[in-house]
Amino acid sequence: METSNFTAVIWGLYTGIDSSNLKRLRERYYLSNGGMQLNVEITIIDPVYLTKPVTLTHQWKKRSDTKIIKAPCSMEQAQSYTTAGYDE
Repeated sequence: METSNFTAVIWGLYTGIDSSNLKRLRERYYLSNGGMQLNVEITIIDPVYLTKPVTLTHQWKKRSDTKIIKAPCSMEQAQSYTTAGYDE
């Protein structure tokens, strides 16, 4: 999946990297470990602020002994993830 049409703005998260309106994100999600792990590769492309694309990876492991908790999706909930552990 590719995301574009970003607004030029200071990113504002822990990276402190500015973001131009030319920025694009390429995301690839896939399962591994018999479906017990979700993996993501995110490539950030921004020719204004980055000299080359940057790829980040992350994994989430499912625990077979834990039930999935359904939580409401809201801007307030989402913001708690972007600011978790950082002083504003």
